Amino acid sequence: MKKILAIILLFWMWHTPGFADSKKKDDVFKQFQITDISPSKLDFSNSVTPNEALIDLRKTDVFEKDDAYFLNILMHNLKDAKIISFQDFKRILQYKRKKVENIEGVKLICGGDPNFVDDSPYLIGIEFQNLTNLIGYGFEDDLWFDFNGTYKRTSSDIELDIKAIDSNEKNTGKINRKTLKIGSDQCSILNPSINMNRIIKNVYLNILEKSTNKL
Repeated sequence: MKKILAIILLFWMWHTPGFADSKKKDDVFKQFQITDISPSKLDFSNSVTPNEALIDLRKTDVFEKDDAYFLNILMHNLKDAKIISFQDFKRILQYKRKKVENIEGVKLICGGDPNFVDDSPYLIGIEFQNLTNLIGYGFEDDLWFDFNGTYKRTSSDIELDIKAIDSNEKNTGKINRKTLKIGSDQCSILNPSINMNRIIKNVYLNILEKSTNKL
């Protein structure tokens, strides 16, 4: 009996003009309701699913300028300057390192301003060749340098003990394992299959050419 009364009540509500109109409006609204307008859901050109790693952060307001921000800005600038190909650009920004016990084979690219508007532009590459040894290279202003050394991991840092190859000048430093910062400078992990030395050398030659040309 209760079941029959419930069916009659629902039938009456559905055919009541006010309720029926309201229900139809709700149905129409649901058809056109936007439930998710996040960038990853938007339809970009040619129906290609956008990859958030490739979004140009130079055109966005980013509050957290971390290692991902540094790498994104740097690689967009290098792509625009034709220092890296679009294929390498994608391979670099889409790369995600799997966490393993050690950092053997890891490559870090480090610098200050990824837009190179500083008075003294510089860029450094560090390659961890095995469990204790590293090599590095880079430039500051118009000076290119190579170095090698050793490293040790602690719970919070990677301690570097390096020596310049040309001058035998020794130095030490610490890379924060959480932020990948060396002091105020930022490092980012680079796809290990990329020739980082060639990239940094081409940046150096490009900046050197612009600084020495008078016309």
